[in-house]
Amino acid sequence: MPVTPAPADGDALREAETAALRLEQERAERAALPARFDAVCRTPADPGAVSARVQWILVLAGAEAAEILAEARTASAPARVRTAA
Repeated sequence: MPVTPAPADGDALREAETAALRLEQERAERAALPARFDAVCRTPADPGAVSARVQWILVLAGAEAAEILAEARTASAPARVRTAA
């Protein structure tokens, strides 16, 4: 005589199957992340491929980076002089 699962067992089985499917989807997404990350990090922003707003943001970011570097060099200059002496 075949064993018929109780309703609670059927619900638990469906939940387990759903969880297993979700786990496989998450694993597939996780496996794709390194490739996506590498592509984003390796591909330089082509100014011709972005909108004017994004181009302006890139210009501002470059200017801000240059300003930060200049401030850091100025702040570290006295330390370099003391080290050299």
